[in-house]
Amino acid sequence: MTAVLQPREDQVFGDHDLQASSEGIEDETTALRAELSNYIYLYEEYHRKAFVGRVPGDDAIRLFLQDHPDLYDSSMRRWTNIPESPELNRDLYIPFCQIIQAIIHDFNYSGTRSLFQGRWQEEENQWKTLPHIMIQGSGKNYCSKSYQISRLLDNSGDHLQCASPLEIRARCKLFVYDWVQLAMYARQCFLQQHNRKAVYSLFLTESDVTLYMFDRSGVQISIPVNIHQDPVTFIRFILGIASPDDEVIGFNTNIYWEGETRYLKVVDSNEGEITYELSDPCPIFSRYFIRSRGTTCWKAIDPKTGDAVLIKEAWRTTMRMSETEFLEEIKNLALPGVVQMLAFQADENDTTAKMRGVDPDSLTHSRVFRSRSFTRIVFVDGGRPIVEFDSKGEVLYALRDAIAGHRNLWQAGILHKDVSRNNILIGCPDRPVGFRGVLIDLDFAMWTTRKDKSWGSDFRTGTQVFQSVNVLKSSRKNKKSKSAPHSYLDDLESFYYVLCWICFGYSAPGERLDPFPEVLRDWAGKDPFTCAAIKGLMFLGPNEPDFEELVTDYFGLIFRNLCDRFRAFLVPHVRRIKAGPPSGGWPTIEQLKRDAVGHYQALLNIFDEAIVRYEQDEAIEDMASNFQKSIINVRSSINSPQSVSGPVSRVSDASVLSSLALDNPGEPVVYKRACGSSEDVENENREPKKLRTF
Repeated sequence: MTAVLQPREDQVFGDHDLQASSEGIEDETTALRAELSNYIYLYEEYHRKAFVGRVPGDDAIRLFLQDHPDLYDSSMRRWTNIPESPELNRDLYIPFCQIIQAIIHDFNYSGTRSLFQGRWQEEENQWKTLPHIMIQGSGKNYCSKSYQISRLLDNSGDHLQCASPLEIRARCKLFVYDWVQLAMYARQCFLQQHNRKAVYSLFLTESDVTLYMFDRSGVQISIPVNIHQDPVTFIRFILGIASPDDEVIGFNTNIYWEGETRYLKVVDSNEGEITYELSDPCPIFSRYFIRSRGTTCWKAIDPKTGDAVLIKEAWRTTMRMSETEFLEEIKNLALPGVVQMLAFQADENDTTAKMRGVDPDSLTHSRVFRSRSFTRIVFVDGGRPIVEFDSKGEVLYALRDAIAGHRNLWQAGILHKDVSRNNILIGCPDRPVGFRGVLIDLDFAMWTTRKDKSWGSDFRTGTQVFQSVNVLKSSRKNKKSKSAPHSYLDDLESFYYVLCWICFGYSAPGERLDPFPEVLRDWAGKDPFTCAAIKGLMFLGPNEPDFEELVTDYFGLIFRNLCDRFRAFLVPHVRRIKAGPPSGGWPTIEQLKRDAVGHYQALLNIFDEAIVRYEQDEAIEDMASNFQKSIINVRSSINSPQSVSGPVSRVSDASVLSSLALDNPGEPVVYKRACGSSEDVENENREPKKLRTF
């Protein structure tokens, strides 16, 4: 068992950045060891219980052995074609393929199952991204042919038909981390198929078979089983991982294909069964990690109304309160800036513990396995992730309204606790003020109106790159030095890091800087306590950040000023955190509620003023553009060849300008504030303060 390694920045960045990393497979294996090595549960009874009652029984298996003396010698108790001392891994490929193909054929699995035999050139002691052998599947839970071809063409679909991957190694060629190789295959199944609850896999040698199960709680493995002395268990394992029942091998069968269209079925306790057509066969978001909440978000169409909806699937730890409890509480409030729930599906029996066949309460090593429960929620479509902005204005509007939404949650007695780039959506087009940005994902939320043990700061909650200094410092808390409770100010600090992530890291819509700014990589790539120190320097360091340098030219002066004012707003909070608890202790929830009113309003004012300046600039640019078009049109009209005889006269720009007349010259231009307030913004035309270098 290795020590837990610190995640790389690619892991923390989310999405699929690690998969595309140029640093290659070696980094992925390091990441998998960090993610899973402390969450491998050896279930000593697993080999006896796995797939029992879900595949043909022992009598049918023994009959198969009797019918195939060419494969298994019952007198010698040995598989005839498997060499006793193979020199190379590939010496075992053909013998095992013969056995597996015979099992698939004789048990009538060949209608939807086949054996994929990949490239068998020798790759001794090398990591691979594609197994040499896998059970392939077909049917409604596997993608359409055209979709598969499109994904194969862009090299992202080599596991689309994978039912279960297998790894075969000669004993003399064993890796120290052979389980990591299987984890690489399992991760690709989760990432490419998007409808897996679990992935089963077999690790085979010339003498043993070990069953692996990868799910959102980590890894469960059996003890090695001697394939010669116990052929019945070996065949049961093969029947299990090749079962024609997709649910048996770990598929979520409520997500399926019909022709070229993909559908998702929701079984809601109030509305009954509802089937949604997915707008895109690929989710708009999915988690990269195996052991995680496994959050996956889909765009879909409501069959009753025709409206767009957002469907979220996630695996929460069974000890944590469900997000649906918060959403049910606020469902009738229709809070602006907060995601609105339409329906949900939550089954207490749909857990990783039940899939594994274990009783989580009986486990002595609770940190090795924590059961997770599946939840599916249907929301009013909130839009698209904030990093998919099309303009600077969308970033301003989305952040402003999401902050207001956070305030609305706080006033309703809920603290979000997981503000990140993935949890802020740009509102759908033409949404009114208050809904141009939407805050989603209440998985880590807590009640402020009740006694809640989650009130304390916990660096394991949320995404490190967007966590506050206070939350990051909790990674080293002890009895003598306790971190401050997680408050609304920590979440507002997270909004600041989202703003920085976008205007430091993007040079235009869809144009992420490469290489990515070092300051942002440091926020993600260091250990939490070091990251807290790095972020703290932005607020309390000897020099203020040089936003002239950090903010890209696309975002310009307005965002440089916004970053500076937002930072100044947070300085007192970070200073209090650094100073430690005051003599009277950290503020109580009642004190925080009193202070929150002014804090939220001050920050919203900062954004409202930035929005007014942005809209003024946009209006001026539009006027200039329209004016230029008018000049071109008039010049074209005057200088066009005439049908009358005589020389064609040419006019100067000055004469063109003098020929134009503006409607109501001298009437002042009035700009409507985006925040909807009629109050004037003081010192709107003041010069921005000169920013000091970092």
